[in-house]
Amino acid sequence: MIAGSHKWLLGPEGLALFWSRPEAREQLEVFDPGWRMYADPFNFERADWTPPDGARRFEPGTLNSAGIHGLNAAIGALLEQGPESIGEAVLDRTGWLIDRLAALPRVEMVTPIARARRAGIVSFRVAGMMPEKLVAALTLHDIHAAVRGPMVRLSPHFYTPMEQLEEAGRRIESVLDGA
Repeated sequence: MIAGSHKWLLGPEGLALFWSRPEAREQLEVFDPGWRMYADPFNFERADWTPPDGARRFEPGTLNSAGIHGLNAAIGALLEQGPESIGEAVLDRTGWLIDRLAALPRVEMVTPIARARRAGIVSFRVAGMMPEKLVAALTLHDIHAAVRGPMVRLSPHFYTPMEQLEEAGRRIESVLDGA
């Protein structure tokens, strides 16, 4: 499993988390060897530069200490909130958006409708409208959305107030009514 540190983990950019089963880890090759992977990292005169066994062999160089501290704080906050409650809140918010948007004319949901099949991203298309037009209109009202191919993407997190989602729904409907 690999996860970036920003977005859903709320940490700073530039880090990633990696985990694998130990037996699978042994099959992975090191593509970026560096001094941090060795138990004695400051021995630059070693004769054997063969990457060591274990997960540490994937630490190629100087660590992003500030980023690590930021990610640690973010993960602490997420754990304090509780992964289960965060997951439920995200799915509740995406469910609300899906229901609201699916009821609008010309909107085609791309995101899976079933709660068990979706994540914290709501993607949809609007027939006859370029996604850039809708995203630009939303941006004017401080509603953050993204263009992803022919789709508009919204990605509320657990802390997104329902009032913001309601405002997004109203603004999207308004743009579609005026188009």
